[in-house]
Amino acid sequence: MAPRFVHELDEHKVPWTSPPDFAQLGWEPGGDVGGAYWVELSADGREFEVHGMIDADGDGIPQHFRATRTTNATLLTPNDVY
Repeated sequence: MAPRFVHELDEHKVPWTSPPDFAQLGWEPGGDVGGAYWVELSADGREFEVHGMIDADGDGIPQHFRATRTTNATLLTPNDVY
């Protein structure tokens, strides 16, 4: 999970700190980020899910997005969660 744990999310952005798994991807955002991100791989390593969570309003209830190799990011939480 990067750059912080879900329970640490609030309405403030933080600097990106790249754990080794993200560093292997050769990717990082262009600035501070407001969310928490992680990737889950299938057992055979061919499929993956990318998860992102953000608590933009700081109420302690984060939005949860998921994307896969074949699908764009979709919102998993209700539309009124920010």
